[in-house]
Amino acid sequence: MKYDLILRGDVGCADFNSKTVDDFLQQKPGEPVTVLIDSFGGLLNEGLSIANAFANHGKVTVYMRGMNASAATIASMGAQRVIMDKNGLYLVHKCVLEYCDWNILTADELREKAAELLKGADEQEKMDVIVAGMYAEKTGKTIEELLTLMTEDTWLDAKEAMEWGFVDEVDDADDAEEKEEDNQLTNKKTITMKANELYSRFASALTGDKNLKAQIATLRAEAEEVEKENDDLKKEVDDLKSENEDLNTTIAELKTALETAQAQLKTATDKVVEMETQLKEQDELIEELKGEAGDDDKQVVTTPEKKEGEDEDEEDENPMQAVARVFARAKELARIK
Repeated sequence: MKYDLILRGDVGCADFNSKTVDDFLQQKPGEPVTVLIDSFGGLLNEGLSIANAFANHGKVTVYMRGMNASAATIASMGAQRVIMDKNGLYLVHKCVLEYCDWNILTADELREKAAELLKGADEQEKMDVIVAGMYAEKTGKTIEELLTLMTEDTWLDAKEAMEWGFVDEVDDADDAEEKEEDNQLTNKKTITMKANELYSRFASALTGDKNLKAQIATLRAEAEEVEKENDDLKKEVDDLKSENEDLNTTIAELKTALETAQAQLKTATDKVVEMETQLKEQDELIEELKGEAGDDDKQVVTTPEKKEGEDEDEEDENPMQAVARVFARAKELARIK
């Protein structure tokens, strides 16, 4: 079968874009048009524009060959009739946003980034609802049912796609020419499929489309926890600084008290040495006096002549009284020293 227009490759690229479609349809005003679509998808805005162009033309029949997904299925929504090859596959999914950011952020910057991602999530949810509405209008299903299917990212075979209502007919014709053309593209399509699958997984991992809000909420909570821990650490540092200052003050006071005690100890030590020296001198004096007293005992005591005016009744000093007088004098000398 020959087609009036063949759209292959990524939606939005050279072989599959809204300008090509507009230019072609303007040359066929009011005429029935057959369009072959064979694409893994691409840009949402291009898919929406092409669907609108098909709908405005009004007499477009789309034939879907091979594996069609994403924006390619959106483009087919404007066709009057969609026919799918019996060996084809069909995929619808939620919109994805390419996002890659490697950075080191503060708590404030994390909040800004979280707000930015939340805004992006809200915008993508609007796009998902619009696309689900287009699918619902075509299939007769509810928007909720379509959103659930878009979330699952499951490939549908031709029979399942028809049961859902995405296509109006499954083509069972055995067209050798078409099969030969499809076989020539098998390797290219397989490679493209793998590349797009990897891209889809990569984009999904980066954006977290399905759980974006939950991830952002977790991110925000972690940022707040980091900020709280930072405040707690600041308080602990301030407390440690205060304790350190008090400890330094206490150490200075103890140092001063130690120096004072050492000075007092030195003074006391010097006093003890002085007193020991005095006691030694006293002991030597006592021993000397004892010696003198012993010599006096051996001498003959004579009674001195009484001076004029002295009491005649006063008794003469005997040897024992002399010794007592010497000891009394020694004690008096010791006290003086």
